[in-house]
Amino acid sequence: MLELLEPYLGPEGLVIAGAVAAAVAAYLRGNMSGVFDQVRVLESLGRAYISNNTPVDLPANIEASSDDIEAAVREEFGDEAADSIMFLDGRYYAPDEDGFETMRTYDITEFLPYRPARFDCENFAQMFQVLSAFAFGVNSVAVVVDWSGGHAYNLVYLADGQLRLYEPQTDEVVELGDSLSDKENYTMDNVDIIF
Repeated sequence: MLELLEPYLGPEGLVIAGAVAAAVAAYLRGNMSGVFDQVRVLESLGRAYISNNTPVDLPANIEASSDDIEAAVREEFGDEAADSIMFLDGRYYAPDEDGFETMRTYDITEFLPYRPARFDCENFAQMFQVLSAFAFGVNSVAVVVDWSGGHAYNLVYLADGQLRLYEPQTDEVVELGDSLSDKENYTMDNVDIIF
């Protein structure tokens, strides 16, 4: 089926189609559980199709432990930031640097409309986190709610232990102290980090 869509949608469109498929799967799971079992394989089939039929090199999914992630955050941003981490998964899969660049290349969140209070910074960060897991099989992407900076963005753990602050609204890797506007900053001070 994806073979038929790829000429019309391109790789970016396949990512969007995957997100739509996830929404349909969630509906089916709640309302038609028998059908959901058949739809569940769509995620893996989609990644396999992209890998075999497009020039996109999917990120490696290298297993990482929550202890490794916490240690990297503690070293880079201090104990207070590390103490605010919430780990929601039992296993984590991280990209290498090239894989992260592929994720950025095919990240569609920067093209979505900003809507105050309905689709704003935390929604952009959540969208990138979900797309990373669904389309690329990478769940080492955290949503950072930066209370001091008045902003939300992503923190990405790479397989070699490095961390990247990522602004999904502009598709930029940012540094501490950078700012998106005169009100929103990347401080990693007084944060909640959700992996």
